[in-house]
Amino acid sequence: MPNDLIRPTGQRCLQPTSALTMDLHQGDCVQLIDSNELFQVIGIDDCHDRCWVRRWPLQASGGSHVFEISLGQIDQTDASDHHAPAPGTTNRP
Repeated sequence: MPNDLIRPTGQRCLQPTSALTMDLHQGDCVQLIDSNELFQVIGIDDCHDRCWVRRWPLQASGGSHVFEISLGQIDQTDASDHHAPAPGTTNRP
């Protein structure tokens, strides 16, 4: 019986990665084109040019809602390797 979770090499996402030239990582803080607020990247699906973000810093009451956006909605002029340190830690170069 084949395992549906294990895909042969030919079935992987072979689309080229996003046309964006930025280097985006989970945990990065970015701005969106239509917003002045800061958002933290929670997950990235570069095969489908999507990512999941939440407002940063986290909202004290109720947390920060996670939502999906297109990678094209990220403001590339301000996405220059902003990494959000975990609480109680510092960013290392």
